[in-house]
Amino acid sequence: MSSSKKKCIKTISALMYILKPNLNSKIWFTVPLLGPPLNLILTLFGMKHQHPFLLIVFSVVSVFIITWIWIHYAKEVAEFRQTKYLLWEELYL
Repeated sequence: MSSSKKKCIKTISALMYILKPNLNSKIWFTVPLLGPPLNLILTLFGMKHQHPFLLIVFSVVSVFIITWIWIHYAKEVAEFRQTKYLLWEELYL
């Protein structure tokens, strides 16, 4: 393997490490959004709230946002894997 090919491999590896979807940030975006659904569950077990309708609305919105975040993350991961595969395929041909 030539030195230029080794250099390309190192560069691609570094770029792939930088461009990799960040699971940590998705988790930290999701954790605060779990508040309303967890409060709704506590309400079902007897905890009293002044505005249960708002709690239901916030819970639905939070679940929608959480679902959107994780679907978007799954798409990013799939795109990243496909790009990585195509780059390695191009490099070895």
